[in-house]
This record gives sequence, C-alpha cells and structure tokens, in this order.
Amino acid sequence: MRRAGRGRLDAEETYLAVEVSGTVDATDVRRAAERAELLAKATGERVIAAVAGDEFGADVAEEAARRKVVCFLDGRLMAPA
Repeated sequence: MRRAGRGRLDAEETYLAVEVSGTVDATDVRRAAERAELLAKATGERVIAAVAGDEFGADVAEEAARRKVVCFLDGRLMAPA
C-alpha cells in the first residue's frame, strides 16, 4: 500500500492499495479490493484499489470492473471494461 497523495480537485488524502503479480487473476483483484476497503476503514481516507502485472487472466477485466479496481498491464493503465 502506498500513499498516493492528495486529489487535485478536493485535496483529499488518497492511498493506493496495489496487488502485484506476474500473472494477475481474479483472486488478485479481490485481494486488492479487500485491502483497499480495510485501509479505508483504518485511515478514514480515500483508497484506490489496483492490480498490476505483466499478464492478465481472462477473468480480470470483468472482476476489476465489478469491484472498481484499477488495472495496470505491463506498466500501462488499462481502460475500464
């Protein structure tokens, strides 16, 4: 987990909870979402859940969209499904 900084529009403190894996699957997406939720509860701040990896399993895009998890594939932000 990483402190991402403050939002440009509202200056609200924001954290980034990232699950990193060589090949990202739905379990990684679920884990990132759960950790982001826990961090938000613990800090009272906004937390963005994200996954990052070199390859994505077939089920990642749908699960990430459902759980509102940001995806980085090979260092690049993927468009939401």
